[in-house]
Amino acid sequence: MKVPPYFKATTDLISTIAKKVQNNLGNCFTKPIYADALERELAANGVQYERGVPLAIFYPGSNIPLGHKHRVDFIVDGKVLVLVKAAEETGKAEEFNIVTMLQASKKSFALLVQFKKENVYVSKFVRYTKFANSINRSDGYEPPSESGVFMQEAEAIYA
Repeated sequence: MKVPPYFKATTDLISTIAKKVQNNLGNCFTKPIYADALERELAANGVQYERGVPLAIFYPGSNIPLGHKHRVDFIVDGKVLVLVKAAEETGKAEEFNIVTMLQASKKSFALLVQFKKENVYVSKFVRYTKFANSINRSDGYEPPSESGVFMQEAEAIYA
């Protein structure tokens, strides 16, 4: 999946920062440790971010949110959701979680940053709507023709 141009600089920076965290910490740490280090690097690089943002979930047909909320690890530059994992394997549950977070946040782009033994892997998720697909684009980017969330295979960023 080609990253839309308006997200590329942000996603490239997040990938670079994740690689730096992996180089500095190595492996075998838990998610909170990697998230703290990622936060420190985001701040050191002057990146605008929010951490632990609650996302309200609305029941269809209602404008009153349900009592429980999803929490996204980071929202970077006000537009990219970032979820951090420190597990050897991720599965459909994580992918489903990202899809629901994209829908709840009304954002269009998310990264799953997965710290594994020797490398960090970044998976990219894009949420398209029919409205976004119908916009006459001048940046040369062609989104898929249907609505939905699409995932790129995890890209290894060698530390």
